[in-house]
Amino acid sequence: MVINQITFYVKDGDESHEVVFTRKDNIVEVSCSCPAASYGLHCKHRLNLLMGSKKDIIDGDLEHIPAFVNWISNLEIQTVP
Repeated sequence: MVINQITFYVKDGDESHEVVFTRKDNIVEVSCSCPAASYGLHCKHRLNLLMGSKKDIIDGDLEHIPAFVNWISNLEIQTVP
């Protein structure tokens, strides 16, 4: 089975945010539901996951973490507001 989208929910204080990684050919698009991302900024939630941090993940496609690690090590990453 080819995985083309992986979603994580991350904790940020009393809130949680959805971070979605979508693979399209050799590009991975990354979006986040937090206010910073909605303003087009590179939010800490996306950056932390891209740097390999799993500490704030509270839910989502946890079984796909190995696929996610492969994506970010081999593909071009683009952020999507």
